[in-house]
Amino acid sequence: MVLVLNRRGLPRRVAWSGGVWAGARGAWWWAVSWLEPPGAGMPVPRPPPPPPPPIRPPPSEAPAPLSVPEATSVSAAPLLGALGQDPLGSHLAALYAERLYAPFWVEPAGLTPRGRLLLDTLGRAPEEGLDSGAYDLESIGQRLQSGTVEDRLVAEALISRATARFFLDRLLGQTRRLVSFDEQRSLLQREEGRTLQGLLADAAAAPSLPAMLASLEPRSLQYRRLIGALAHAHKQHAAGARRPASGGEPALATMPGPSIRPGDQDPRVPLVRRRLGGGGGASPVYDATLVDAVRAFQSVHGLTPDGILGRETLSELAHGPAVGVDRLRLALERWRLLPRNLGSIHLLVNVPQYELFVYEGQREALRMRVAVGRPNDPTPLFSDDIDYMEFNPYWNVPASIAREEVLPRQAEDPAYLARRGFTLVPRDAGQREEDAEAVSARSYRLRQDPGPNNPLGTVKFMFPNKYAVYLHDTNAPRVFGRSFRAVSHGCVRVQEPAALADYLLGRFTARPGQTALSFKGTRPRVVRLAWPAPVHLTYFTAWIDAPGGPVRYSPDVYEQDPPLVRRLEDSVAKPGSKETMAAR
Repeated sequence: MVLVLNRRGLPRRVAWSGGVWAGARGAWWWAVSWLEPPGAGMPVPRPPPPPPPPIRPPPSEAPAPLSVPEATSVSAAPLLGALGQDPLGSHLAALYAERLYAPFWVEPAGLTPRGRLLLDTLGRAPEEGLDSGAYDLESIGQRLQSGTVEDRLVAEALISRATARFFLDRLLGQTRRLVSFDEQRSLLQREEGRTLQGLLADAAAAPSLPAMLASLEPRSLQYRRLIGALAHAHKQHAAGARRPASGGEPALATMPGPSIRPGDQDPRVPLVRRRLGGGGGASPVYDATLVDAVRAFQSVHGLTPDGILGRETLSELAHGPAVGVDRLRLALERWRLLPRNLGSIHLLVNVPQYELFVYEGQREALRMRVAVGRPNDPTPLFSDDIDYMEFNPYWNVPASIAREEVLPRQAEDPAYLARRGFTLVPRDAGQREEDAEAVSARSYRLRQDPGPNNPLGTVKFMFPNKYAVYLHDTNAPRVFGRSFRAVSHGCVRVQEPAALADYLLGRFTARPGQTALSFKGTRPRVVRLAWPAPVHLTYFTAWIDAPGGPVRYSPDVYEQDPPLVRRLEDSVAKPGSKETMAAR
C-alpha cells in the first residue's frame, strides 16, 4: 500500500500497477489501479511534508542530458518498442525524446478527448477513399481495452504512427506510400512546407483539432462533394450486389450488336432499361422515355447526348456502379496529389472533361470549353504560372509538325507556305522557350505570321515549360461543338480567349480599362503580368458541378485510370503485416 497525493493535495489509497514520470511541464502521470474509493474504511491522514528541492550542480558541472532519462528508461520501453525501429518509428521516437516521453493521446482514464477524436477521424478515412488498414486500428483498440500501463503506452505509440500515416496520406496522397519515408518527408517539406513532427505537435496543441484536421484536406469544394458521392455510390453498389440476378439473363457487355436508335427493337433494350432503373419491363422497344434517360446518362458521362445507343454509350452502361466507385476514389486521390495551395486566384484545366475553370478562392469565376492533346500527343499534367500573354502571336512551328504536316503540303503545292503566311527566319530571331524544337534548316526555322490562318488565333497565354505547351485561341472554333475534343498536338485551345485575357488584364496587370480588343491587329504585342497567375493542368474523370448534384463522368481519354487504380491497390496495407508501406 502506497499513499499518493493527487493534484489537489488529497490523499488516495492505491496499489501500484506502475508509475511513470511524464516530465512535460512538471506534471506527474500516475498510472494506478484503484483498490477502493479514497478514504474508504480508513481515516484521512495528514499530507506528508513536501520533499526538499533538488540540489542542482553548478552549470559547469551539469551532466549532459540523456536521450532516455534514467528515471523513465524502463517505463518508456513499451512506447519505444511500439514506435518501432523503421524510419517512421525513429522519427517519432525523436519527437517523444524532446518531450521526455510525455504522451499525446492517452491518460490514466484511457484516451484523451484529442485521442478519441483522432481515432474517430482515422476510422472514417475510408469515406475519403483511403485505406485505413495501414492505421492498425484493431491493435489500438485491443491495447486500450487491456487497461494496463504498458498497453496504454503501446496504444499511444500506435496512435502516433497511425496519425502520422494519415497526415501523409491526406497531404501527399495514398499512392505516395510507394516511395520511401525519407522521400515522403522531402515531398511534405517541398510541396506543403510542413514537417511531420510539426504536424503532430499541432494536432496535440491546436485550439481546435477538427479545424486543424480540416485544414489538411484539399482546398476545393470538389473534395467534399466527391466524398458524399462516394458514400452514395457504395450504397448503390451494395444494393446491386444484393439484387438477385434473373435466371440465365446475359450481361449487357456480352451482347454485341449495331447501334440502337430511337424506335428500334433490340434484345439489349430491357437490359439498358434495368441498368438505368426505368420501367417498361421486358419490352424490346427503345421508346421515348428510355431515350430521355439515355440522353441524361450520356450528358453525365461526357458523351454526345444524342440518345443513340452506340458502342461508347453501351460500354459505359455495361460498367455498372463499381466503376463509379473506382472513378470517385481516383478523383479523391488526384485531389490529394495536388498541392494544397493552388493560388488564391488560379486556373484549372480538367483535361478529360475538356473544360477550363478560373477560381477565386473556391468560387468559380470563369468557365469555358477547351480542346486538348490527342491520345498520341497528350497534354502534360503539371502546375505552373502564367507569366505573360502574347496578342497576335507568331506561330513558331515545332519540328515534328513541320516535318509531318507542313512540309509535305509544300511538296504537293509549291505556293502553300507563301499562301498560308509561313516564312523562314533565323533560328534565334525572337525565339522563345516554347520554340525549343522549332524546325531548323541549318540556321533557319519555320514561322507563321499572325492572321486568320494562324492556328494560335489572336492570343496565347504563356507559362514557359519543358513541354513547350501553353493555352491559346484557335482559328478553328468549330472544335468546341464536338463532345470529343482531344485533337491538338498537346497545347490547350480555349473557347473564350477574349474573356480569359480580359480577366487576366483586369486582375493581374496594371492596365485599367484595357481589354483584348485594345490589342486587336496584326502586330505581335506582349503583355507581362504584374504577378504570376497559377495554372494547373489536371486529370479528373469524375466531377460534381453543384452540392448534391450528379457526378459527371468523363471518358478516360489518355487511359490514366487503370494505372492509378493499380497504384492504389499496391499501396494498400497487407493484412497481418506489422509494417506497412507507409512506414518504409
